[in-house]
Amino acid sequence: MICPNCGKIDLNFPTPKITKKKSKIKLSNCSICSNEVWCIPTTKKYEKSQIETVKIGESREKILSSELTSFFKADSHHKTDNIDIDRYFVRDDKIVCYFEIKERSNTINAYKDTQFPYAKIDAGKKIIEKESLPVLIILKFADCWAYHKIDFKKKYRKGSVPFFPSYRSKQADKIRQIPVLLSVENDLKILSLRKYCL
Repeated sequence: MICPNCGKIDLNFPTPKITKKKSKIKLSNCSICSNEVWCIPTTKKYEKSQIETVKIGESREKILSSELTSFFKADSHHKTDNIDIDRYFVRDDKIVCYFEIKERSNTINAYKDTQFPYAKIDAGKKIIEKESLPVLIILKFADCWAYHKIDFKKKYRKGSVPFFPSYRSKQADKIRQIPVLLSVENDLKILSLRKYCL
């Protein structure tokens, strides 16, 4: 498990591969900060429409990006033309970092691997190669914020089947939904940011 509060990794309490729907499991208390560590699965079960979800997501993304701008001591954040890595931070009139935000309704320890389209890794590597700037995937879970800094030289694990929400069954055969698999214990770093978490 990884503590959502201080980031301590405790392999005595392994993160489950999958936390079953409608369950809530306490793994342990963190040996460093005494914070309770819970496994709570994804709670979102439906959407009115994908268009509405995108609109709400874009609105939320602006709010979350503003929070991150202060956290990373940047002057501002802006949207890119890239569909996969769609924002960047500016400091002193220079782009200093690209980032993508993924919001999750589960706790960080609910699933051993977190997933999102592998295309984001490919897009991030292209940005790193072209601009020599860092690219972050920032994940806001129900209990914490975490990030992964894309490593240009790393060979990432790829899932074998498309990753999609159960309420979007039309994406079941989309090659673009083939995910990267990131270990929450080994590939993510906890941010000391709790705003908008439960």
